[in-house]
Amino acid sequence: MLAEADITVHGRSIMITQSDIRELQMAKGAISAGVKVLMEFKRRTLKKSSWRFSSSEFRRAKEIAEVVEFVELSS
Repeated sequence: MLAEADITVHGRSIMITQSDIRELQMAKGAISAGVKVLMEFKRRTLKKSSWRFSSSEFRRAKEIAEVVEFVELSS
């Protein structure tokens, strides 16, 4: 139980079940797989194109890499 009914605004207890945890784990796995697929697609696309990046493209690639690193470290 996360919160008893007497401390919540709506007057009901807040609970997380084993099923909720399983669903969160499955969602995390799906997001991780999706990010990996997108990164692989981007890597292949970049190999076919020129290696010139604008500063905004470089920042975006760095943000995606940080997300992938976070997801991999969390696994």
